Amino acid sequence: MDWFYGKDLALQKAMDAENPAAVDAAVQAGANVNARGLHGVTPLEYAIGHFSKRAYTRLLQLHADTAQRDDEKDNAMTLAARAYAKDPDYLLLALQAGGDPNTRRPDNDPIIMRFVADRNLDAIRMMNAKGANINIRDRGNDPIIVSAALVEYWDVVWCLLDLGAKFDYKDDPITMQDIFRPRPVSPTPPDSPLWPYKVRSWRFMRQHGLALPDLPGAN
Repeated sequence: MDWFYGKDLALQKAMDAENPAAVDAAVQAGANVNARGLHGVTPLEYAIGHFSKRAYTRLLQLHADTAQRDDEKDNAMTLAARAYAKDPDYLLLALQAGGDPNTRRPDNDPIIMRFVADRNLDAIRMMNAKGANINIRDRGNDPIIVSAALVEYWDVVWCLLDLGAKFDYKDDPITMQDIFRPRPVSPTPPDSPLWPYKVRSWRFMRQHGLALPDLPGAN
């Protein structure tokens, strides 16, 4: 299926062939590394979708735009984050080429939320090292540490605390005090593998001045 038109079609053929030299030849013949194809798809997006890593790498070297949006408001950064579980190189290469680590997805969540949702602590640490804002807010305007705490992802909460994330959001609609308020049934009981992370997070925030309720069962 042809996704690009005119001179840009040669670029698709080069990506299909995983041939960086053919990418160069297509560009020299007039193909645009930032072409808009079917549904506004860019060459970088096409390369990610077809796992054409060598061609993708060459496009980045030729300064293809990682921020350019398609008709669905995706771009190379959002698709690379989505593909991370299959191959992290697409996101790592885009970040190395200057891609914005705080890019937002079409749903307005920052791309780091992919790794919060997957509880991928190594990826969260990588994003922090590459300049992602770990105090960024999600599409609901909650800080991502609060989002993680709301769904009891205490390993993610501890990871963010360890990286220096802010945790005192006293003026927000939902605070850590609200989340730690005792409930009839705890979503994270002491026999949960996430319990040690919850206790560690609770202790850390208390030790750093946050007036949290007691946590029954914490030693």
